[in-house]
Amino acid sequence: MGLTKSLPFEPHARVFHKIMKQSSPETAKMIRHLTTILSILFCLLPSRVSAFGKYDGWRITLNIGREPGTFMDGRWAASGARLPVTVPCDFHEDGNLVPKEDTVEFTITGGAVQKAVESGNWDLKDNRHLTFTLGFPDGVAKNDVSLPAGAKVTCKGLLYTLPDLQELNEHYYAARDESWKAEETVTSIGKRREAPKKWNPVKQQWEKRYSEEPLWGQVTKKFDLWKAQQEENRRNSQRPDPNSLSLDNGPFPGLESYVHIVKDGKMTIQQGVGGNTVVGRWSAEPISDKPVSYRRSAL
Repeated sequence: MGLTKSLPFEPHARVFHKIMKQSSPETAKMIRHLTTILSILFCLLPSRVSAFGKYDGWRITLNIGREPGTFMDGRWAASGARLPVTVPCDFHEDGNLVPKEDTVEFTITGGAVQKAVESGNWDLKDNRHLTFTLGFPDGVAKNDVSLPAGAKVTCKGLLYTLPDLQELNEHYYAARDESWKAEETVTSIGKRREAPKKWNPVKQQWEKRYSEEPLWGQVTKKFDLWKAQQEENRRNSQRPDPNSLSLDNGPFPGLESYVHIVKDGKMTIQQGVGGNTVVGRWSAEPISDKPVSYRRSAL
């Protein structure tokens, strides 16, 4: 269960928003507070669950195949085939990435084959940007998908600590609340304008219940709504999609909190003097005794 996994009702936030627009200010305020409290409680759940797992490294899955923007030969992986290679590894404190076995196994048309895999290095910048390497001295191949002998793959991607994810969520929820408040303010202009008229016994006539909002006031409130919605969108864009995160979270060297690693990181190899070229994607799941650890990484 990931920290940024949406609340069960969050995909239907706009439905709740409509309900709030039709509710009294007191009810709308209560709903906002309730959703914020439930969001925070839901975000705290993974860190409690993670404590029950026993971890033993990370299961890295390399999904080798043709990707948009690759400089590989046009015939390489032209069939659309993919070559998945799983490498259980340990990220060591000294910056070495060490496979748990000297070989990897995968299946081709003729059956299962084993190929050598070599240790590499890893680096983490800003507690977010992860880079690591692995070597294949004998290469790997399946159909028209292959890496040459001596290939060293470089994998780059992102990881998020649980506190980072919780902070991003809280910033988003706060911005969303401000956006909802601003929209309620704008909506109230129309409600006041369309409110039922009241009887003036002195003038013996029906008249507007509320005075008209000044034009400048209307413009200002609509501009405030636009700014709030922009901030809500900005905060939301800073949060990773829950479906893009590793299924489970686990420990990582140098970090006090457990982390999720973002799926579909970029994998490249050195190709001549032209620099690195994309040869696939990668993902990783923590190896643990929890049942989720045995589910396949999404490719």
